[in-house]
Formats: sequence, structure tokens, C-alpha cells
Amino acid sequence: EKEFITYNLLLRKIFFMFSVIGGVGLVGNILVGDTVLPLVFGKNYDVQGFLSIAILTQIIVSYASIVVNFMIIPKGNAIVLKWIYLLTMIIYFPLLWVLMFKYQLLGVFSSILIVEIFVLLLLICYVLNTNLRKPL
Repeated sequence: EKEFITYNLLLRKIFFMFSVIGGVGLVGNILVGDTVLPLVFGKNYDVQGFLSIAILTQIIVSYASIVVNFMIIPKGNAIVLKWIYLLTMIIYFPLLWVLMFKYQLLGVFSSILIVEIFVLLLLICYVLNTNLRKPL
């Protein structure tokens, strides 16, 4: 029981660390991106919005990675990942196609964010509906 509490505390710290890193990146982009990014990419490219979406996507991917690597795989349930990623791929390509043609690059970034949120929600639902929250 003590090991389980320690393990959960460790998971919370990892989630917090990824949240802080992502949050600092997102807030930094919002506060100084319009000044710094043109120096890096040139004044002809407005990438701040795309970078914000990319940072949000990376935060979601980090959370999903924690769920996969610390909850699903250690319990020997990696097979479910194949089904989740297959379903995601089936959804992603039509979504990408529609959003890309409607919103160009913004559609590409948005489709990736939407799909990664979907993956994270599927992973969380799987964990909550199985015995994966219990100690090893």
C-alpha cells in the first residue's frame, strides 16, 4: 500500500512537471512570441498561433505518454494501444483531409491536436474502466 501511494505521488509529480514545462512554453509564446519569433523566422511568417497549438499538443502527448508508460504497459496491457492507435488513424486521415483543405496549415495543426486529445481521452477511459489504477 505504501509503494502504491509513493507511485501515485511520483505520477502526480511527473504530470505536474510536464504541465509546468508546457505552461511556461505556452505563456512564454503568448507573452514574447510576437517579438522573438519574427527574429527567428522572419517578419513574413506569423507562427505564434501555430506554435501555441503545437505546445498544447505536446502537453497532451506528454500526458498520454505518462499514462501509456506508467500505467498501461507496466500492467501488460500494451495490446490495447494497437486498437487505440488504429482507431485514431482511421479518424485522423479524414479529419486531416477536411481541415487541411478548409484551413490549410491551421487545419493540419488543429487536426493533430484534436486527435491527440482523442487518444488521451481513450487512454484515460481505458484506465478508469480497468484495474490499472490498482497497485502492480
